[in-house]
Amino acid sequence: MPPENDIDNAAQIVIDRYGPGAEAAAQRRSLRLSQDGQSNAAAIWQRICAAIARLQPSGESRARRQDQAAVKHDRAEANGS
Repeated sequence: MPPENDIDNAAQIVIDRYGPGAEAAAQRRSLRLSQDGQSNAAAIWQRICAAIARLQPSGESRARRQDQAAVKHDRAEANGS
């Protein structure tokens, strides 16, 4: 199984490509793989779905999350952390 950071990276790629439809796109991929008998790959896509849900909360844009992360980073640098 891929490490969690690889799952998060894959989730971000799906989010970048599909935007608000990212989770549904990942679910479709998981279902298709499962139907094709590729249960391990389907399980990985289920993990990607969970990461998408975590990384892309409903109603919050990616740009806003990036802005918030930048502010936290700037504060940490200003405090010498």
